Amino acid sequence: MSNAFNSVNWHLLNQKIDRLSIPSYLKVAIYNFLSESSVSLQQSSKNYNEGFPQGSSLGPVLWNIFIDDIFRLDFGSNVKIQAFADDILLMIQEPATHCFTQSSKVPLQISANRTKDHCLAINYDKCCFTVLSTKPGVGNLRLFGCEAAAL
Repeated sequence: MSNAFNSVNWHLLNQKIDRLSIPSYLKVAIYNFLSESSVSLQQSSKNYNEGFPQGSSLGPVLWNIFIDDIFRLDFGSNVKIQAFADDILLMIQEPATHCFTQSSKVPLQISANRTKDHCLAINYDKCCFTVLSTKPGVGNLRLFGCEAAAL
């Protein structure tokens, strides 16, 4: 993701929080946490209505709530989704590279569309594809205009 924690849309986040089965006092505490966000620099201050502070204890929880539906996407048993902070990993298992090329198109496109639905941007400079193979001589794979080197 590009600038993910700073780009979280509060309106979308509040909609997701509203759908959670948590006590209303916790929802109010989260809304208060978000609504009281501001930055003060010397003599001026600015209120914010998106993102949340880096390093806050609630930030990672809010991020997980915000992107939870991405992890609920079902692409079949050969595709797994994992994340670490704002880095999302799609693991696709296929018996041959030509199968991988075909089977990766839908999960990658749906994931890209879902991030757009969340008003987030993918940082394509950070994206990479890696082919893990037990067979020697597996050539490089070209996917969506990017090279994927075999390890």
